This record gives sequence, structure tokens and C-alpha cells, in this order.
Amino acid sequence: MSKTMMSLCVLLSLLAVSAGASAADDARGFVFHDMNNNGAFDQGEPGVEGVTVSNGREVVATNSRGEYVLPVSNDTVLFVIKPRDWSTALDADGISRGYYVHKPAGSPKTEYPGVPPTGPLPASVDFPLTPRQEPEKFDVLVFGDPQPENEAGVDHYKHDVVEELVGSDALFGITLGDIVEDRLDLLDDINESTGKIGVPWHYVMGNHDMNTDSTTDALADETFERVYGPPYYSFNYGKVHVIALDSVYREGNDFHAELGARQLAFIENDLAHVPDDHLVVLAMHIPLLAFSDREALFNIVKNRSYLLAIAGHQHKVAQFFLGPDDGWPGETPLHLYVAGATGGSWWTGFRDASGIPHATMSDWSPNGYALLSIDGNGYSFRYKAARRPDDYQMVITAPERVMAAEAATTTIIANVFAASERATVEMRFGEEGDWIPMTQQPGVDPFVESFHAREKAIAPEEAPWGKPGETHHLWTGVLSTNPSAGMTVIYVRAVDQFGATLTGRRLITID
Repeated sequence: MSKTMMSLCVLLSLLAVSAGASAADDARGFVFHDMNNNGAFDQGEPGVEGVTVSNGREVVATNSRGEYVLPVSNDTVLFVIKPRDWSTALDADGISRGYYVHKPAGSPKTEYPGVPPTGPLPASVDFPLTPRQEPEKFDVLVFGDPQPENEAGVDHYKHDVVEELVGSDALFGITLGDIVEDRLDLLDDINESTGKIGVPWHYVMGNHDMNTDSTTDALADETFERVYGPPYYSFNYGKVHVIALDSVYREGNDFHAELGARQLAFIENDLAHVPDDHLVVLAMHIPLLAFSDREALFNIVKNRSYLLAIAGHQHKVAQFFLGPDDGWPGETPLHLYVAGATGGSWWTGFRDASGIPHATMSDWSPNGYALLSIDGNGYSFRYKAARRPDDYQMVITAPERVMAAEAATTTIIANVFAASERATVEMRFGEEGDWIPMTQQPGVDPFVESFHAREKAIAPEEAPWGKPGETHHLWTGVLSTNPSAGMTVIYVRAVDQFGATLTGRRLITID
């Protein structure tokens, strides 16, 4: 063979290899009614028409036989988008296994293992569904950042948060990222603990759930994909469509909030299959105002009639109603609910008799979780402090004793944990006093500052991480100008934007 012919053959071979590496294969399979619940597509089991399936970008609906076709690369997660009144296959911890990871060569080596080699693409990638009737009204458990850094943190999570929820009648739950504090070997323990609640559970990826020894975003979710499947995805319950976003973009040794073009394409393609009378819930770790590409997201969702955003990350409870000043182009404000953290101040603070840190957050909200109540495409929220009564919704700060002559200038502060700017807060001095409007005054709760200083002075190693932070859920008022001497009760009444009444009381002595 001549040198010219040999060079031509080498060139053709290289071109062929290059074309093969870049060309996407087509994955095909069926979404089917798993009548005997064995996870296999058996003869006689019908396909389910109109169910959407995605590769993380394209979204297609199954045909009359339950069949779909999607392109895949050598790093693709295929997943079925759970339809209403059906359940995907769930593992023992209530996590959906309605996905297939296609990584023929597996994940690169990392400290915490990723996906093992999956081998060639199967001839048919099938997804079983089983019927599960879903009501119009139901509750959703919403957890922000559990974030244990060690096994003791997992134990605190189990006893402080999970135990009171075992046997919950919620329809499902979701954790909004920072499932752990970089210790990805704790994910299985967290999953097993949360699974004891006994409802299907969905997980969002946070910045502390990444492979930190990976310096590119494409490889930062390898362990997450091994444990949970797709890093972003969607699902339906009743008339609610939830999109679980990956809001964390790994860049070198740092990260920022970004969705990226592929995920944005998925969101747009996904919503093309969602009726406008459904409530769309954008579930994320980092709140969307930090997204570098939030304008692109806003343009995709701005015309939805029913829209809600929920987030974690901030370790405080907050509510925002986004408008033009925030870059939101929709006709009505976009409600963003920041759910706080089930781990509070990262499981720090003085311990109680059970050995559990109080973990109070920087805004003085207790660690806990949100209860999202759904009614059709409508919703309401209630915050639940861990191991506290349902009606523990505020802390009132007032002096122990006040001179009668100083009453008119004595400020009373109500920190209403989950109240928004749309709440109405009033106070009353004594049983017969008139209700006095209180004024919303964002800032740092002085009670938090004094409490934090006392803890730090007594035992710095046990004091909560972080400093007292600004909160939007503070209200202030002053006492009556002519209070009677003696001990009496200050009552505070808050009516939130959903019409729920929250109450608090504090005793004070007038000299």
C-alpha cells in the first residue's frame, strides 16, 4: 500500500471514529401498566398512552402502544415524567426509580463513587407504572437543607424531624437540596431515615450534594445520578406539576446559580405538555433571583396562570412576591417561598435533654419544615417547627418590667416565622384592650442578637454557626399610653395571606 493510500485510510478511520463518537443513538422503549407489579414488561400488559418521557432535553409523549423514541449520548439519563394517578417504581425509601442511566463507560473516578459502567444501550428501555388514585386536596412535606456533616447530624435529623412525621398522610415529600454537607457517603442514611416517613420522596440537588473533586459542572453530579437518577426532572400529582431544578453550576472549585441551555430547553419542552390550569411548582435549591440566566427562565414561565417557586439554601424562612423590580415580566407577582432548613443552623447550638442542638436559624426561625397544602391548582403554606406544637408560630420580645410612664415608648417585637408582607399583624394589651396594628420592620431581631451573644460567651464551641441575620418577618408596635399597673398579657394576632390566624402571648409587668 502506498503512503498516500495509507494516509487516506487513517484519515477515513479517524473520521469514522469521530462521527461515531458524536452521533447520538436512539433509545426506545415502552411505558406500561405493570399489572403484576414485578417491574418487567410482560406479555399482555398494556402500554400507557400520552405519558411523557425525557432525556434531559427533549420531551416526547408515548403513542397509543405506550412507545417512545429519544436520542441519547454516552452520558444521558432517561426518565419517565410521573403522570397523575400513576406511580413510578419506588424503592424501599420511597424514591422513584423511573429512570435509566446510560453511561457505557461509567463515571470517572471520584472520592464518592458515581455510576458504574452501564454497558451497551438496551434494545428497549421500559418504565413500569402502577395506578394510584390522587385527590384534588392533599399535603406536601417540604424540607430545606437537612445538611448533616457526620453521622451525629443524621441522628439529629432522625429524632428531631423525621420521627414526628412517621405515618404522615401527606401525598409526597420533597427535599430542596443540601441533603448532606459534602459527605456524599451519608446520602444512603438520609434516604433510609426519610423513607420511614412512608410517602414517596423527591430530592433536589444542592451545592453540598456535588462531587467537590470534580471541577466541571458536567461531572459534579455523578454520585447524585448514581443515588437519585436525573439531576433535574419533573412529575405530576393531581393538578400539580413539579419541576425539580438543578440550580447549581460547578465551575472550578466554586459554583454559582445557573440552569444552562440544556435544562432550559427541557423546561420549555416539558411545559408544552402541561395544561395551563395546572399549578406549576418550580422546586430549586438556590432561590431563582440568584440565577445568572433567570431572564431566560422567566420568559419560559411568564404566561403560566398558576405558578409557584420554592427554594432552600438560605437557612432562613422568607417569602417574596416578585415583580418588575425583580425582572419578573409576568402580569401577576411570582410567589417565591424560601423554606428554611430542617437542619437549621447546621445542627449547632446548645443541646437539650435529648442531646439535640436547638439549631435555631439566623432569623430566629426554629428549624423545621413547611407543609404545602394543595387544593386543585390553589395552595397555602404552614410552617412547622421541629418537635414543637403546631401553634408555635412566633416569638414576642418585650421587657420583663416597664414603668407606666414609659409604656407609650416601649417597643414590642413580634417575629412571625413564616409571615410575608401580605400578612396583617396586630397586638393587644390585656383581655379588654383594643387591637393595635403592628408595622412590618425588616431587620435583625434584637432577641436573636442577645441570645447568640450569651451562647457564644458561655460555650463558643457550641454556639450556632453564623451570625444573626436580617429577617423580613418582624413586626413592631408600642404599648398602650395608659396601662394599668400589674402583670398582664400581651397578645399578638397575625393573619397570613392565606387567611390563617396565628397567635402568640407574652406576660409583662407594669410598675
